[in-house]
Amino acid sequence: MKFGHRRDPKGYGQALREFDIFLYSFLKLIQKEDQIIITADHGNDPTFQKHTDHTREKVPLIQLDSTFQNHYHGINVGFQKISELIQNYFNAQS
Repeated sequence: MKFGHRRDPKGYGQALREFDIFLYSFLKLIQKEDQIIITADHGNDPTFQKHTDHTREKVPLIQLDSTFQNHYHGINVGFQKISELIQNYFNAQS
């Protein structure tokens, strides 16, 4: 919201660096039973100058577990896939 929509590539890059630092610390806290899903609802090209609306950037869907197995599910797979992952996780836990 602060950088993609505002077309601020430097701020966008800095926010990505900050997220990388956060993610590195966060991943150290994962417990055996945890599942992590990383995605976004849309992307924005911070260098697109015509308007501040969403651009057609694609977003990842990455699932991690405590073994750091990366289950990459592709791009633009939709929220249905996320709900399927969550449902499968909770069914496996019961």
